[in-house]
Amino acid sequence: MAAHQSSVYVGTILGGSLSAYIAERFGWRLGFQALGAAGIVLALILMVALRDPALPLAVCPRKTPVRDLAHNMLTLLRNKAVLVMTLVFIGANFVAVVVLVWMPTFLIRKFSMHLGVAGFNSTAYIQVASMVGVIAGGFLADFARGKSKGGRQLVQAIGLLGGVPFLFFTGHSISMGVLVVSMTGFGLFKGLYDANIWASLYDFVPVEQRGLATGLMNSLGWLGAGFAPIAVAGESAHYSLSVCISTTAAIYLILVLPMGMLALKHSRTESRPSALLPV
Repeated sequence: MAAHQSSVYVGTILGGSLSAYIAERFGWRLGFQALGAAGIVLALILMVALRDPALPLAVCPRKTPVRDLAHNMLTLLRNKAVLVMTLVFIGANFVAVVVLVWMPTFLIRKFSMHLGVAGFNSTAYIQVASMVGVIAGGFLADFARGKSKGGRQLVQAIGLLGGVPFLFFTGHSISMGVLVVSMTGFGLFKGLYDANIWASLYDFVPVEQRGLATGLMNSLGWLGAGFAPIAVAGESAHYSLSVCISTTAAIYLILVLPMGMLALKHSRTESRPSALLPV
């Protein structure tokens, strides 16, 4: 799953760089049109290429879809671990969106970069470091899970805690050298957290509910993060972008506590996902 997650960072680097290049030379609208068209083409390919595996009826019994969905949704909403991880995911995504959306503007204003250069630099260092961090996070989590039931959540907590100083110095960098080190450090520890988003979630839900749990957590996580650009836009009228970006370190620091407590609590519970769900 960590290897699969690494593709997100490759796409972010390519998308951020390409869209900035297109916007600088042809206007920002063309980037939306080109990437939107590419998304439609990809959707058509996936409609043909993706197929569910054929499973025996005993393994995948037929149920009433509406009743099954309602029951699973209620079960997930009663699962405190799922709710905690969803709230942490919202906070982590909020920080990520602040950095990704506003970093090009920050580089243009503070270091006088051209748009195309800023688009590349705002994504490349963070995302390449995240690729390294996500693979390392996958290995570390598998190892830690073998030692403790809360191993995956512990690695996520470490990722959040480690990202705090690098987030702060990203906003308060006084030179490009400090900025590159700060963005790289943030990306590395972000990868530790990202590697285990879904694997950690699956520690708390049975196989038949993982699809719904992933969809629920993913939709709520990005819905909450969608307010990040608006929040920074409002605050930047009173404070500099440096302050706004550095302040996100406090969000990471706050998120460490619930994730660390979840890791500790999970270490003392039954190992079967179904045993963790309320009846």
